[in-house]
This record gives sequence, C-alpha cells and structure tokens, in this order.
Amino acid sequence: MLGLLQGCATTAGLLGMGVEKQDESVASNTPACEPDSGKNPLAKWSSLSGSLLTRPGGIAPAGQPDNKRIELITPVAVTAIANTLYIADAGQRAILKFDRGTQTVIRFASVPELNTRVGLFVDRAYTLYIADPATSSVTVLDIDGNLLQTISDISELPQPVAVATSTTGNEVFVGDELAAHILVFNRGGSVVRTIGSGTSADNYFQSVTAITSGPDQLYVSDKLGHQVHALAPDGSYRYAFGKDELLSPGAVAIDGHNRVYVADNGDSTIKVFRGGQLEAVVGARDDSIGLGFQVISSLWESDGLMFVADAGRASIDILRVVPPCQ
Repeated sequence: MLGLLQGCATTAGLLGMGVEKQDESVASNTPACEPDSGKNPLAKWSSLSGSLLTRPGGIAPAGQPDNKRIELITPVAVTAIANTLYIADAGQRAILKFDRGTQTVIRFASVPELNTRVGLFVDRAYTLYIADPATSSVTVLDIDGNLLQTISDISELPQPVAVATSTTGNEVFVGDELAAHILVFNRGGSVVRTIGSGTSADNYFQSVTAITSGPDQLYVSDKLGHQVHALAPDGSYRYAFGKDELLSPGAVAIDGHNRVYVADNGDSTIKVFRGGQLEAVVGARDDSIGLGFQVISSLWESDGLMFVADAGRASIDILRVVPPCQ
C-alpha cells in the first residue's frame, strides 16, 4: 500500500552538500539560437546529488531521527513542473519533492514496493502519476500528496512502467512492459482503447519501455525492437526511427523544438532525433560536455531544461536545452 507523507511548507536555503550546483559559465541571457546546437543540443546547467536539506519540520523516515537531510541514493525517475521536481528514489523507497527555489526537499510519498522500474508524470495541475510495476497499478496524487485515484487492470496491465496524459488531459496513457502495449484510460479510470495490441507492423510493439506525449504526437520507446515509434494522438501509427542507431532505448523526452531525446542504455548516451533523423549524441566518451552518464533511468523536459535521472551516479543532471537555429 502506498503511504503518503506530507511535509511542512516553509522556506530555507540549502547549505553544504547536496546543493543544486549551477555552472557559472552558462550565461543568464541565452541567444535565440546557437550555431552548434545541432551538434550540442544540451549544455551543462546544474545537478543534484548527495545529501539534500529538508524543510524545517519535515517528517523523517522511520528509524532516522535526524530529519535535517535526505540522501539521494538511487534516483530512478524524475518529472518536473516550474521549480518543482518529483524524484522517485528506489533507495529511499519514496517520492521526493525538491523545490529549486528554496533548494530544499521533502518526502512527498512513501512507496514501500518501489524498485528500479517506475514511471512518473506530472501535469499542469501538479497532479502526480506514479506507474509502479511492483503493484501493477498507477497511483494518482494531488498537489498535497493526497490520493486521488488508483488505476489498475491486472489482466491487461501487469507491469506498468510508463505513464503520460494527453495534451488536453482527458486521457491517461499507461505503457505496460510485460503486455507490450499501451492502455488508454479516461478520467474515470475506465479503459477506452488499447494501442499496440495488433499483429501487423503498423500497430505492434515488441516492448514498451517508456512513453512521452507531445502536442500532436506520442512517442513509444521499444527496447526489444531497438527503435522509437511515433503515433498520432489517437494512437494510429505514423512511423518508427532509430533502428540503426539505438542499441537499448530507454527513457524518452521531447523538447519545444520537436527534438526527441532517447536514453540509450547500450552505450550510456542520449541520442537526439528530429524528424526521425539522428542529429546528435550527448554523453559519449569523447563528448566535450563531459557528462559521463552511467545508468540513465529517466528523462524529462520542462521550460527549456532537460532533467536526467542517473541511477548509477545517484544524481539528477539538469541540462539547458540549446535552441536550434533551424
């Protein structure tokens, strides 16, 4: 069962370890586009790691009387809106809520069954969706951490690992790893259709590793198929890409310039596509950015920033999305 823990709303600066370290070389006023954006679509910005300062009065985990800090142990998923980050930490068995304004964190929700596979999604109303394969369900929490809804269908949704909502927010897409399809739910929690359950090439996934939704397109990462599928909002098939470039595609995100970012766990890089064509590879050994990813478990883009959960390095990298010139 998901136990919910709420923190007190206070403000405090983060001192010492765990600070969100911003790269001072990044100018505050960035140009509309940068000439090398095709080669380097992401730039260093800041990062989260180590011991994070909690808000005064926050609730400490059981057996840990010192509630002044929370250690970032194994971040396996991240989602963000404005200055708020939600981080699924498998080591803490909890969803952490980090405020980039006050540089403080609280334990937003306790998830006893949390392991290394989980999907997070936050909508514009700060509603948080947690796809948890360990419980075969999607838990929906409001802005204060109160339980709004539990979505489940054990026969069709045995291992949900990814979740997203439509642009209008009227539909919830849940990707299941074991069933290799996407169930579409309405706001009432009823299944309205299934995507990817057919047998033809036009509607069949070998696996569903991650999903993300854009203004007019849904992207499905398929690890076993070594590619990403692009779908219309209604789920009808459009095209696939990355077959020749992706080794083991995982997390996927899209920026405001219609570039698709795919975490490739085969070589610990982020591969950037536009129009189905590979434009750049971020995080390679000879990459001038020098990110050195180990295990990229989650990607999320918000307000011109790319959030990268690296479970191997126990960190959240926050990268600036460099606008393209074309």
